[in-house]
Amino acid sequence: MIRIIFTAFTISGLGSSLFAKPIQIKELWQTALQSNPEFLSAKADYDKAFYENEKSYAGYLPTVNVLASARQSSANFSGSGTVNDPLINGSTAGSNTSQQTSSGESRPTAINRYSVGLSTNQNIFAGFKDKSGIEKTEALLQAAKQTLHDSRLKICFELKSGYAQVLYAKELHQLSEKIKDRRVKNRDLVKLRYEVGREHKGSFLLSESFVKQAEFEVSSAFRLFESNLNEVERVIANRLDVNINSDFLYEPTLEKKFSEKEKENLLESHPSIMAEQSKVRAAQANIGVAEAGFYPELNLSATVTRQDDVWLPKPRNYSFGLNLTYPLFNGGRDYYNVKIAKSEYEKSIHTRDSKKNTLSFSLEQSHLNFKNASEQLIVLTEFYKASEIRAMIARSQYSNGLISFENWDIIENDLINREKNLLIGKRDLGLAEATYLRNLGKCFDED
Repeated sequence: MIRIIFTAFTISGLGSSLFAKPIQIKELWQTALQSNPEFLSAKADYDKAFYENEKSYAGYLPTVNVLASARQSSANFSGSGTVNDPLINGSTAGSNTSQQTSSGESRPTAINRYSVGLSTNQNIFAGFKDKSGIEKTEALLQAAKQTLHDSRLKICFELKSGYAQVLYAKELHQLSEKIKDRRVKNRDLVKLRYEVGREHKGSFLLSESFVKQAEFEVSSAFRLFESNLNEVERVIANRLDVNINSDFLYEPTLEKKFSEKEKENLLESHPSIMAEQSKVRAAQANIGVAEAGFYPELNLSATVTRQDDVWLPKPRNYSFGLNLTYPLFNGGRDYYNVKIAKSEYEKSIHTRDSKKNTLSFSLEQSHLNFKNASEQLIVLTEFYKASEIRAMIARSQYSNGLISFENWDIIENDLINREKNLLIGKRDLGLAEATYLRNLGKCFDED
């Protein structure tokens, strides 16, 4: 397994690893395209469809066969290969075996026969089976191509979602560390006031509990980072030599305005819809393949052979023929094959329309979610800024005894919640962006 090694160096005294370059999602994306087993499987299906399409042209070309045989026959045995006849004891002359009779007359008891030849067959008419077969394999090739593209989009969506989760866990860990430090300072302040008799014991114990909770959230965020990193490694099918101190780059996508006509075009050109449309064409062509059973089949054949009792044979035989075959009755197979093919065609149309309706709904929903997440992030940012200033003032007031512990605690908790909500808002925007681009049929914004 290929391992991605990100160069890192350690600064003595800081106790943390700093990487030479931040981890970019587009680099992980290139790795996923080379290693993701689901994408490679779809690629193999495309290769198979390509060769099936190439093979379908063989019906227009003649078939050529080389014939060769060697035969030996006798009075009591006939067949190819060696004769095990106990009556054959005399000498051989040429290719014939002779036996001495009671009257002294010599007569052949086994005869060798050799033949070589060349035969060819060219189909002239097969009830449009070859034409329909080529149309079917070409449609399936296009379907495989679009399915491969759709698989690419799915993996991109999973990678972007996993990357957003990793980034969220990393920032949550940093925020938890920051909250823990603030909780420790607050506890020390409450403890100081408690020791001089200006605060009661309950406030001190509550502050101590907040510190314990903050320590738990730090370790929980670290475990969340490890779990989310595993998801990214699953998508790219490689291990990442990174840790929670590694740098991750997030490039948010700006909202784009699409007219109704542009949305309709995006819907029609989405790989999943184009794949279904190609399957509809393949099912339609398959009807022609099934109907070929009702037509006669016309073939032109030619054979050239040489036969003799010695090797190599010299005399020549030629034969040419025009063969016409017309099936009169085969138990109703052709009739029902056409019925089945038409049912498959009708089913493929309904499947395509169903996916189109689902994608249209998903596109609208994901656009709304992306828009909501973008606007909500702006609101959350404003709330965070206000809470930060409010908490700074409250801390100063509590130090001077201007507000009670209860009021200060409410303001502190509000700041912590605002910080967490802002982080969740960033994560939700990343996930909404990944879903929106997936439904648009895009991987990255510049696609």
